[in-house]
Amino acid sequence: MSQNTLLMVADSEHDANMLYAVRMFVPDPFIYLRIRGKCHIVMSDLEIDRARAQAAHCAVISLTQCRKQLEKERRKASFAQMVRLILSRQHIRRAIVPFNFPAGIVEELRRLGLGVKVKTGAFFQQR
Repeated sequence: MSQNTLLMVADSEHDANMLYAVRMFVPDPFIYLRIRGKCHIVMSDLEIDRARAQAAHCAVISLTQCRKQLEKERRKASFAQMVRLILSRQHIRRAIVPFNFPAGIVEELRRLGLGVKVKTGAFFQQR
């Protein structure tokens, strides 16, 4: 599963997989992607500096910059649209999500043309 793209949208205070992946507590839901083995997180302006310091193993992407790009393209700035934006830049068309992933986001991702596979059982084998 190492080269598969992993996707989570959750807060790390309540989701053990998200806390394991980013190693920092964040009270609000945010986007986590593992693309070609590298962690990427989309963070708000309030959390971006802390994320760069505490989750140095992750590439930190600005939520504000994603929103601005989507507005420029006249698209809704939803979690699904942001995921689509990031994955399309990497030429990725599918991702694996954990069993507890929000169903509404799965539906929107699929409407946007992304393949989404829900993984049952442990999301991170090492955990």
